[in-house]
Amino acid sequence: MSALEKEFPARVRAKNVNALTPESSAIVRELGFDKHGVAIRDAAGRVLYRKGDHEVREAELRRELIRLARG
Repeated sequence: MSALEKEFPARVRAKNVNALTPESSAIVRELGFDKHGVAIRDAAGRVLYRKGDHEVREAELRRELIRLARG
C-alpha cells in the first residue's frame, strides 16, 4: 500500500506496523481487527476508514483516498 504514498505526494504517508508487538497489538484491537488490516487516519490521528484482514484491495483504497481528498 506504500505505492499509494507515491500517488498522493504530500497528502499520504504510509506506515507498516508489526501487529505482533505489545504496542501495536493494542492498536489492532482498538481498530477492531483480528490480526491486521488497513486504516486511513487524518493528520490528527482520527480514523477515517478501516478494513480488516485481507479484504482490502489497492483500488478500493485509492478510491477512498480520492473521496477523502475531495472533502
